[in-house]
Amino acid sequence: MACSTIKAGTFISVLFIVIALLYRRQVDEVLKDRLNSILAGLVNVEKECAVDTRPKVAVGYGACNDLFIDAKELLKYDDAAQNPEHFNDISSVEELLKTYAYFFRHGAAAERYISNDTLFDAIVDTASHTEGSHFALGGNAPVMATRFVVEGCDVLLAAAMTPKLQESLPKGVKVVGRDVKKDDIHLILEYKADEEWGIYRSPRANRFIVHNDDNNPLVSSLEEFDKLLEEFNPNLLVIGGLQMMDNYPYPKGVREQRLLKIQDQMVVMSPNTRVHFEMASFAEAELLYQLTQYIIPYADSLGMNEQVKEELKCSVICYNESRRILTKICAQDRSKGGGSILSPLTTVRGIIILKTAV
Repeated sequence: MACSTIKAGTFISVLFIVIALLYRRQVDEVLKDRLNSILAGLVNVEKECAVDTRPKVAVGYGACNDLFIDAKELLKYDDAAQNPEHFNDISSVEELLKTYAYFFRHGAAAERYISNDTLFDAIVDTASHTEGSHFALGGNAPVMATRFVVEGCDVLLAAAMTPKLQESLPKGVKVVGRDVKKDDIHLILEYKADEEWGIYRSPRANRFIVHNDDNNPLVSSLEEFDKLLEEFNPNLLVIGGLQMMDNYPYPKGVREQRLLKIQDQMVVMSPNTRVHFEMASFAEAELLYQLTQYIIPYADSLGMNEQVKEELKCSVICYNESRRILTKICAQDRSKGGGSILSPLTTVRGIIILKTAV
């Protein structure tokens, strides 16, 4: 009797599993049919809106040579990684391991500047001789430029590149910017979902990028690009690559001057020219704040992933909260008969700095 009960229970369990599998397959097929129907509809709409002329797209800024490598093949777990820590820029192997651990355990994407030239060159040399690593054309601007050409556009690209790297671009891309003897290299450390590294397990697949750029942070192709923009008269201006400014050691005021020149480019565009700003992950709060002041208000559209969206959201919330505090302080000052006037605040890494105007 007991044996019969067990058999019946096993049969019912198997039956439910089969029914569940069949139901799931049916749901998947329904979703697949709906998706195919939507895609077919989009293709039909695209055909109805045929473009008679080739759209002109101007894309800035920068380019690099991406070096892809499996992170665990390059970074060997060390005791230093047991204490994850966030560094805005990296100057030692210990800081590299701690920063990598900080993001790896959350499966979060990040990009950091290595200020130690010798360290970066040594890491790149090791990575380039590691089995499975490979180079490819990198940078948001060249990748987008390549895609625009595929879609039938005439493209003007602002980037300082070696002639060899320029050969990686399709023929429809016109490069503006001086030739350089050495391309900026971005080392892209990739890892998989559920991958283990020492005591950590990554919840999702992602990448950790380090660089030691010389050309991209200075937006060295800006002036050459500016000379041709009016004549080119693009239908679309795409601005990107400004994350390379993150934590770069500029002389005082230089970064702000470069951002203002880019702002000028955006402002003088024809009313018929759309302006898009492509964002990326930023570590430096001051740069993100400057972007919200000098670049973002002058763009018609923004491109970003969910991580960058949260960074931008936090920046705006912190700024608005700071404005509320500032307004309250000013009101109290005036009620007490104070003669000083507080100028608009500047937020640097979460610290509210109030400047008293003369």
